Amino acid sequence: MQPQIPAELLDHIFSYLGEESDLTSLRACAAVSEHLSHLAEPHLYHRLVLTNSEDSKRCLEFTPNEILDIFLAHPHLATYVRSVKLSLASRRRVSHSDSGLVLVLPLLQHTESVELEYRTSTVGLLSWESLSEEFRNAILLLLLQSTIREVGVYDINNFPLQIFDGPLSLTGLSFSGELFYAGVDLSHLGPARSQLKSLSLFTLHGVPMEPIVWLCDSRTSPDLSQLTFLKAPITCDIDFRILPYILSACAKSLEVLEITAWPEAVNQLYEIQESRDSPLLSDKQDILPIFSSQPTSLELVMGRPSSPGYKEFLLSIPSPFTLSCLSSLKHLKLELTVEIDVHGLRARGQSNPVWWPSGHYSVPFGWLQMVLDDLSGIRRAPLCDPCIAPATLELLTLALSFDLMLDMLSEVSWVPLATALSSFSSAMPSLKKIVIEIGRRPDKRAAHHLRHRPESEKEKDMIVEVLEQDEHLRTLIEGGLLCIVRHAPKDYTLLPFSSPPQECVEKGVRPPYLLIPAE
Repeated sequence: MQPQIPAELLDHIFSYLGEESDLTSLRACAAVSEHLSHLAEPHLYHRLVLTNSEDSKRCLEFTPNEILDIFLAHPHLATYVRSVKLSLASRRRVSHSDSGLVLVLPLLQHTESVELEYRTSTVGLLSWESLSEEFRNAILLLLLQSTIREVGVYDINNFPLQIFDGPLSLTGLSFSGELFYAGVDLSHLGPARSQLKSLSLFTLHGVPMEPIVWLCDSRTSPDLSQLTFLKAPITCDIDFRILPYILSACAKSLEVLEITAWPEAVNQLYEIQESRDSPLLSDKQDILPIFSSQPTSLELVMGRPSSPGYKEFLLSIPSPFTLSCLSSLKHLKLELTVEIDVHGLRARGQSNPVWWPSGHYSVPFGWLQMVLDDLSGIRRAPLCDPCIAPATLELLTLALSFDLMLDMLSEVSWVPLATALSSFSSAMPSLKKIVIEIGRRPDKRAAHHLRHRPESEKEKDMIVEVLEQDEHLRTLIEGGLLCIVRHAPKDYTLLPFSSPPQECVEKGVRPPYLLIPAE
């Protein structure tokens, strides 16, 4: 008689397969026996990906008719679904009608998380109005269920934001694209509002204004006063003017702030020269914007003057905002880019251009210095609310992407970076660690496309080695403040350990995950 594997252990194994999206293995396990099927099915259908596209990924996704047949034959399986993603193709690439999805969505009565995305390999938006009215109503009814906690809407043009007004159970929202806020008074819904804990904004064109205006203008939109996580991009000057209105609303609660800063918005151009100890700025320099320099009121316009949706909005905050007002902030993550400025020439008969250095490189370290000064209170505005305690940051993460060929890496001066980090650590006594994370690919919805992005783990290790050998950064590393890694776990803050893993010690290799010594 073969020994029985404890059900708890099998459940743990199946949960791991579900997290890794190994649905093929889960399906195989569920087909072995009734006992394994009972244990595997909750993980197999925990996250459901539905698409109406002709290019569905057979191992990961279901077409509407496939999942409908499964749920009609086995109704209990629909009760396992906690997360559903609707990946919608353009009208030209649809191979399954909306009617199948209309029949499936009402069966998902226990769903807690919904993602609605435009399925495309290029930059573009799917019009909300292009979906059938029956399908739109089915989606809205799903989003209004009392079980829904998190919603993501990606690249669906004119999606109506005010569907989330009123007494819902939402705790997390993620948006990208051009959404729609009508500015309609919905006070008849009563004073109850959702209490958001997480807000993520993604876009290739800066912070989407519609969600900001909606959250700050509507009296029935989700409340931001308890927000603990915020992710947003910075691509141009308007983003610096908009973000303070969100940040000021959660100044006392925000714990994690992630900003993806495009080089066009924050980088400065330096001349390549023999001495890297005194980097020389190029002549063409713009004033770098920071949050503390922004006004306390802002006029925004939605739509064109001749369009029916045209409306003017005035946002205001009681006092000037600085990052030092974020009294609960524990983790600041900045996604930044280091670039070698190049010229390109496409030779006759060649499809790809040939690139060569122009004698300059651009880095965001001057802007980083200003941000850290703002956070530490050096630039704290005199009219800031005195009742708000200054920030007490514990972890600073700099996720650096590189747009350069590796042999050009030695041309970059790291003195401004080391200076900024050293002065910040002195001004922020609560700081426990600074992590520089190398080569992590930015989110596709907020990424700028790089020409020479290091891809292999070997290339990333080479970058780590160059930075670790820099005499200015090495001082911070040896002092225990700075840690430079290839990548970090998806969910990390301060990961304690007593000693490095033994296999890493024996092989003499760098641990593949973030290691921060335990106190």
